[in-house]
Amino acid sequence: MEPPPERPWDSPSVADTAAEFLSLIGLKELEGCLFAERLAVVAVGASPRDKAQGQWWMAAQWAPYQQEGAPMQSCILVQTRFRSKHNGVPVSSSLKAYLTWQLETLEQEEQECLELTPHPTEKRTHFVSHEYGMTVTRTLQEGGAEPQCHSFSYGRARLRARLLEGASLLLLRVLARRQTMPPGLVFPAINSEGDLCTFSYSTLGIQRQAVGSAETEVFVIRRAVRASTGAPSVWHSSFLPSGHLAQLMQIGAPVLMLLQDESILSKSGRFAPQLPFPKEPLEWDEDMELYSYFLDRKVRWTWGQGDLGLCQSPARSPLVCPGDTQRGQGTNILPHTLSSVGKDPGSCPPHPGIVSMGEMCVCAHPTHPVHPTAGGAATLPCCLPPAAP
Repeated sequence: MEPPPERPWDSPSVADTAAEFLSLIGLKELEGCLFAERLAVVAVGASPRDKAQGQWWMAAQWAPYQQEGAPMQSCILVQTRFRSKHNGVPVSSSLKAYLTWQLETLEQEEQECLELTPHPTEKRTHFVSHEYGMTVTRTLQEGGAEPQCHSFSYGRARLRARLLEGASLLLLRVLARRQTMPPGLVFPAINSEGDLCTFSYSTLGIQRQAVGSAETEVFVIRRAVRASTGAPSVWHSSFLPSGHLAQLMQIGAPVLMLLQDESILSKSGRFAPQLPFPKEPLEWDEDMELYSYFLDRKVRWTWGQGDLGLCQSPARSPLVCPGDTQRGQGTNILPHTLSSVGKDPGSCPPHPGIVSMGEMCVCAHPTHPVHPTAGGAATLPCCLPPAAP
């Protein structure tokens, strides 16, 4: 008999890739994702300025955490709350998760309430991590009946790089602030029912979206939750550059969550321009064409210095003559150096026709061309032999 096909949520390769990705998330990067935000709940298809039917709230912050018999530790507390109406019936949900900064879930509790009179329904799912793995407890209470509880556990080996809902929400902020993600990003996960599944993330790019009466650019991420049974649940999350949500929508749901506070836009910054191709570092010394161009310019410069005969003595300074050394055009440097102010003119290199004129030595050869200086106050000759006729 052939072995059963490997399920993606149990695949070692998926866990290895996910663990490597999580290990690259830095503590400083996570700290930029610790803030609170609030969205309005509106009906799908409604105007962004329509009256809200409810609210969705999320906050992430550092908090102390301690299990019984264990020392206290600092972790990240992620909380969400949702309240709205469905067909006139009040509905609410909440999430409270304690995470390590590697996004490992220490404890999480999710609650859903349907306030249907006279039989309200409440469902809770509690996750707690321990040295042997993780225990999941599901509780369902309908009206005044006794609550129904069901518990089961997962071994430590099956929890490697596995995300829960609270960790997934924080990871979305990290991806949004990066404004990029690798293709085919998949994590082993556990859904709100406590079942093994996968969370997959992909980008839908930068889009335009209304926020109140304004319009802005948002970075859209698609998250799909796939379990062994049933259709996948797909969420579209639209983020501002700061990592704040502008819109949160579950495909097929009658409501969505929208940002209506335009004041957030002034603090969110702007997206970096997206290049149509990846930016490559310029290694000019390894590029044959660029390196050849560099050598050619270097040789020209070296020859030019030699032809002009620059003096290397630190006690002398070259004089710039606004005339070509051969044709009397352009700007060049005299092939001799002049003595500094107060120096002995005899210290100039021997040259027929060089005489002293006060503070400097100039050429007095009658056949050499003479050119005006840049200031126009004196004349300076070119001291090379005149051009051949």
